[in-house]
Amino acid sequence: MKVYHFSGIEDCKSIEELSSVLDLRYDTGVNEFTMIDEKKDYPYLIIMVKNEHAVLTYFPKEEGQMFQATGEDTGLNLNETSVFCFGTPNQETEVWNEFVVPFTKAKEVAIEFFNKLSLPTCVKWSMQ
Repeated sequence: MKVYHFSGIEDCKSIEELSSVLDLRYDTGVNEFTMIDEKKDYPYLIIMVKNEHAVLTYFPKEEGQMFQATGEDTGLNLNETSVFCFGTPNQETEVWNEFVVPFTKAKEVAIEFFNKLSLPTCVKWSMQ
């Protein structure tokens, strides 16, 4: 599994390697990970991380739908947004808190995706 992040590309062959890569953070506690099978372009999973929170987006195919994880208890106000970084540690975007999950759940999703290469079932998803 190829994992792209702010510092480069990692080739993860095991859950242990994947877990180690997903723990990489910049000074502000952020990183973005794109997980993709080395043999095909789709599906892929993007994980934006800030400290103990994450945003998960799943792309099943080139055109059309995408899915965002929802419904996890983070203690954040669902009527507000949180700031995450994408592309670089300095490029920010606001995300509604209803799409924010605990980082521990994001790791669980990443492991399921690593094993099955399909839409993980350990979280609820909203089709966008």
